[in-house]
Amino acid sequence: MKFYDCHGKEHELPAGKTWEWRPSAYAFVMHDKKLLLVKDATHGKWELPGGGIEPQESILEGAVREVFEETGYNIRITDKRPIYAEDGSFYFNSIDKYFRTIRLVYFGELENKIQITSHIDFEHEIKEIKWHTLEAIKPEETDSMLARVLNSYQPYLSSFHTSP
Repeated sequence: MKFYDCHGKEHELPAGKTWEWRPSAYAFVMHDKKLLLVKDATHGKWELPGGGIEPQESILEGAVREVFEETGYNIRITDKRPIYAEDGSFYFNSIDKYFRTIRLVYFGELENKIQITSHIDFEHEIKEIKWHTLEAIKPEETDSMLARVLNSYQPYLSSFHTSP
């Protein structure tokens, strides 16, 4: 089984090592015709806010929590059905752990325009938070999942409704 680190480098699961499940949830949040993205401090690419779901929370609760942790915005998920799903395998170099995951992306909208960023680690986790027009997003500056989500929904996104 092959695993990939944040730089896209391939790793084999070493003999005697095991992998863990790590389901993840992300939100596709548009406002004023702009998409909310975060720049990961590890690989420097733009990605949807989201991440691993904690054992005690639902997938949707995990998506809402992750968006707040990474952006400082409170959101609500607008549809319980994911708009995108993929499975994958990844390796966290910093903790020397291997994971299998299913990544689920949901449409979300802002609860309000208040942003609280005092808890965000801008040095080690999130380098930048930004609202992007869809036209301004450059595939070479995004992580691979965001590129696949945008490619899958390009015809639909041109007429996407924005939150109030």
